[in-house]
Amino acid sequence: MIKDTEVDMKDVELSEMDPEKQPMTGDGQAAAAAEKNGSVKLKVPEDEVAFTGLSKDELMKVAGTPGWVRTRFVLLILFWLGWIGMLAGAIVIIVQAPRCKPIPEMNWWNEGPLYEISDTEAFSDGLKGIESKLDNINQLKVKGLVLGPLHTVQADQPNTLDLEKFDPRQGTKDELLGVLEKAHRKGINVMLDLTPNYLGSSSWFSPVEKDVQKVKAAAEYWLGLGVDGIKVSDLAIASGYAEWAKLQDVVQKNSSQDGKRRALMGAVKNVSPTNASQLLNTSGVDLLQSDLGSEPPKMIWDLEKEPAEGEADNGTVKTETLKPGELRNWFISLSDLRGKERSLLHGDYYSLSSSDTSLAFLRLWDQSERYITAVNWGTAPETLAFKLATPGE
Repeated sequence: MIKDTEVDMKDVELSEMDPEKQPMTGDGQAAAAAEKNGSVKLKVPEDEVAFTGLSKDELMKVAGTPGWVRTRFVLLILFWLGWIGMLAGAIVIIVQAPRCKPIPEMNWWNEGPLYEISDTEAFSDGLKGIESKLDNINQLKVKGLVLGPLHTVQADQPNTLDLEKFDPRQGTKDELLGVLEKAHRKGINVMLDLTPNYLGSSSWFSPVEKDVQKVKAAAEYWLGLGVDGIKVSDLAIASGYAEWAKLQDVVQKNSSQDGKRRALMGAVKNVSPTNASQLLNTSGVDLLQSDLGSEPPKMIWDLEKEPAEGEADNGTVKTETLKPGELRNWFISLSDLRGKERSLLHGDYYSLSSSDTSLAFLRLWDQSERYITAVNWGTAPETLAFKLATPGE
């Protein structure tokens, strides 16, 4: 009995498993107990077959099939149809686009403002002083100088007239040649005023036709020395004589050595804009100068007290003195526009408003910038109502 008990105890001991030898499973289930201690199951993926593309022979075989041949043919036709369509569209756009207006013939006096110096002695101690100031004048972007009259004459004394000799107070011929040389290097042209009786009561001596002959002879002389143009005053008087046409030929058909045209300029006084325009068209001059708007400034003194708030202040000499470069810079900016903008160079003129004391107009050229100019030379403020006058009105 004791022996049987000993056998049973051994069976129990053998049937019990050492916990250290049990499989490492989380749930301790019997199914997992069958695994050996430390064993791990791994799933190895099956080898995937990678597509490496068709070989050259396979590609040639596929490309030669009827389906691909038709596809390539259709795509080729579509490509050329699209290309031809774009080309045709570009041609249609070019043909139907508005034409640019042709640039009219330009002369040097059309390219910028002219600077007139009537009394060279008062301006800069004669012609020699003008030569020294040409650098400053050139900064104003002017295209020409109008000098004089400089010739010898006494008021209302026709026997003292010598259009080929300068008044010693104004300068000498050699000094004029110096001015011409330096001015031409800077691109500035020089005109000479040959008005016969510029100191007298009338610009022309009597008989006028004889004076025109003298001006013609003097014009030949000065143009031969390099002057770029001639100016005369009281154009309405001189242009009515037969000798005037000969003076025109001498000036306008006498080009400089580099092919540059010479200018004939006329001046008028107390002439309405309508008559001035008619005279410009009938006299044959290249330029017309009017005394309209040439009166001295209305205010050339300082104010006794500051203007009240809201009152108009046109400025005084003192104000301009405190800003010495402002007026000069403003003029330079206008000269720069005048020489660059096509609307201001050769644009069409459209009147917007016109009266005895004011004027407003539009300058327009093709697809360039448009410019409106309004001027009031009256003594009182004025309100302008703009109305564009179309051709035919």
